[in-house]
Amino acid sequence: MNEKFPKVSLWSNERAEPLIDQLGINLEKYRRMQSVEGSIVVVLDSRKTRISRLSNDVYTVISASSDVDRVKSKKIMDSELQVVLAAAPTISAYTQRAEQRTRRLMHNLKSLTAKSSQEIFALFHQQKLMAPYSEALEYVEKEIRETPSDAARAMLSLLKYQAAQKAEYSAFDKLSGKISSLQPEMHDIHRVLMNVFYSFSEILSRIKSVSMWRRPGLELYLTMSQFTHAYIF
Repeated sequence: MNEKFPKVSLWSNERAEPLIDQLGINLEKYRRMQSVEGSIVVVLDSRKTRISRLSNDVYTVISASSDVDRVKSKKIMDSELQVVLAAAPTISAYTQRAEQRTRRLMHNLKSLTAKSSQEIFALFHQQKLMAPYSEALEYVEKEIRETPSDAARAMLSLLKYQAAQKAEYSAFDKLSGKISSLQPEMHDIHRVLMNVFYSFSEILSRIKSVSMWRRPGLELYLTMSQFTHAYIF
């Protein structure tokens, strides 16, 4: 180990995977060598290395360094581990936040994928789609010729779900720390609303009128006349 600052692994009793893992494949070996709080000096790869471990009720941190000063002084390593341990709740909170956002993205994408599949399998038998390519192609062409309106509606729905997936990725990317990419912009309210409601146009067009949102002094009201008007009162 040539790094002067020790490599560190930090984990919580509440999760299986480490919050920080700079020790990699050596982590389990170091945990066995230093299974309790404290510090030891061992020879690894012909070099003296200090392995230190510190814990509290929830978090445990273990580090290793072959830096001469740290090998000689246990206090240096201990002070560095205390800093990491003090920051552990914040690190854990940010990790959980990132994982929640990722899980939400995965859930939304799975839902959109399932809806896309439903549109396809509502038109075509899944078993016949698994046939050899030429047979499946002939079958799909035949079904489209016989039910062109249903096929057209399915294509429009697939485009809607594809646009929704793109929006999910875009929102995730915008909220992933790239603050510089967020710029205030001015948009016509009618255009903004229409871009949002377009994804639901097929459903909303069946409704004569609907009050969408209210708050004291402000009401958003839609009139469904070919789904072309939105009013704010």
